[in-house]
Amino acid sequence: LDPSYQSELAQESTTKSWLEQATKPKTALLSGFHPLAIGDKLIYRSYQGVHCVGLGNSKPELVWEWKTDVSLDDLIRQRQSYDPTNQTVISWAQQYLSVAPSLLYDNTTQGTMSTDGAYLYLIEDIAVPPPPITPDGRAIMINRDQQSTPSVQLQPWIRHNRLTALDLAKEGKLDWSLPTIKDHESTEAPFTDTFFLGAPLPLGDRLYVLAEANAEIRLLCLDPANKGALDWSQPLCTVESRKLTEDPVRRTQAVHLAYGEGILVCPTNAGAIIGVDLLTRSLLWAHSYQELSDNPVPMVQAFPAGRGFRQYSVQPLTQPTWASSAPVIKDGRVVFTAPDGDSVHCLNLRDGTLAWKERRAGDLYLAGVYRGKVLLAGRDVCRALNLEDGTEVWKAETGMPSGRGIANATTYFLPLKSGEVWAIDIDTGRILGKSRSPRGEVPGNLIFHEGDVVSQGITKLTVYPQLAVREREISESLVKDPTNPKGLLDRGELRLHQGSLRSAVEDLRASLKHDLAADLQPRARAKLYEALAELLEQDFAANEELLKEFETLSVLPSPPGESDTARAAREHEQRDRQARLLRLLARGRESQGRLTEAFMAYMEFANLGRDELIALP
Repeated sequence: LDPSYQSELAQESTTKSWLEQATKPKTALLSGFHPLAIGDKLIYRSYQGVHCVGLGNSKPELVWEWKTDVSLDDLIRQRQSYDPTNQTVISWAQQYLSVAPSLLYDNTTQGTMSTDGAYLYLIEDIAVPPPPITPDGRAIMINRDQQSTPSVQLQPWIRHNRLTALDLAKEGKLDWSLPTIKDHESTEAPFTDTFFLGAPLPLGDRLYVLAEANAEIRLLCLDPANKGALDWSQPLCTVESRKLTEDPVRRTQAVHLAYGEGILVCPTNAGAIIGVDLLTRSLLWAHSYQELSDNPVPMVQAFPAGRGFRQYSVQPLTQPTWASSAPVIKDGRVVFTAPDGDSVHCLNLRDGTLAWKERRAGDLYLAGVYRGKVLLAGRDVCRALNLEDGTEVWKAETGMPSGRGIANATTYFLPLKSGEVWAIDIDTGRILGKSRSPRGEVPGNLIFHEGDVVSQGITKLTVYPQLAVREREISESLVKDPTNPKGLLDRGELRLHQGSLRSAVEDLRASLKHDLAADLQPRARAKLYEALAELLEQDFAANEELLKEFETLSVLPSPPGESDTARAAREHEQRDRQARLLRLLARGRESQGRLTEAFMAYMEFANLGRDELIALP
């Protein structure tokens, strides 16, 4: 279905160029941006800031937006201030594009937000994370012996990030942020040189968030109604290697907290996951997931000293092993994957003991725990493990994911790089259906909300109407008036999307015969053209009677008052349609043994593309 709303996430040409380069590798491209739906509002992050779209009307519209500092677009737009010599941010980005391109688009520390319904909480950080920093503030380049000194404007962002709260009742107006100006001026302030490791988890009237300062990770309890004032804090562990100023990968992978049965589960992305009793504010357990090696190097040390930890080896990362995901608490178990781990782990929630673990086998991310099954999305398969013992229940070949999916009571919806969303039965792994984008657009991270499907990828956010909801609305309109031309057009589009091509052709023809509004006629003819093309491509001989109608629709007449820009676009589309017609005709006649006619069509096709490349499906 055509989108009801779509937005480009990057505006600056340099940002777009970086993203284009970063997404060239033939790997799974998972965006770090995760949209939120709150009531009738959709809130999402871009490479500029935060945007709020109203979904309550028939056509979604932008309600408010808030620009963030040191976002990708902001770094480019203000580069004379941030990077006057072009030797810091630009150089860092070029380094990452060569060795770890996903750091530019899979930054879940920035891309993940949270809300308690009153405020929106997010992390602001420099969008191009600095390489390891020397004690005197110089950045060590990644793949050559080179150092750069960040500008005065960038120096504070090297040492900390910022937790920000926007007031939803005041159209996203800034309410408070940490660190405060006072923190910058005093070495005794509570948030001096602090990194917040992810968006906070709202529970009751408090916020819980992990923060790292001076190589120590602490659990903070904040009061959002009092400008984020610190209520209490609990030290969890120290980081003895891969500090945030030394590890851009860990800096961009969010730590997601989870809560259940009075226990707050705190990953660290630094080798350990810790359970905290919120009632007593005490550590219940600590579990290390790092693999043992012959030459162990300490990674973390828990508080109190020595509790539950041995010496573990940690290798520097160029890319995370698992894509970021939150721990899942279900039936007294905690299931989690860590960007610096190599297995999916299942722990007992009460004491943190290991129930089972399964090594990563081409898996990309933890898709969730549903109906007693742990779903894992991989490079070309989706599989399910038994929550009880970790044994594999089923495996389905899917192709490469393009985002994080979503589930309902019985079905998991997986977005794929092929431009499709597959519906997978959670119990059996059977493929229930495949929905493809009518424009060939690749879906991203998905959410369902009030009859809409929201997809946020690396470069675009798109809102589509849910098929079931849209189908019901169309059916109701046609029950009232079976010849309603707009209803016939909508049903024809829906049937085209579902692959019911013959039925789609009938509806689209009927819509054009029943006085369809003039502004909708080009859309109906374009959809009819697509339906006829697909039928001819599937079976030319069986659908040859459609060829004359297809030839007619391949011609785009010039409308009155056409501008030069519109004429150029129409002529370009006309050439593409003519090329598609000739290709279909040549292959069709060849399949029928009418070789002379096939040869003539091939010659026309060759002449058509003599001076320029022709786009073909």
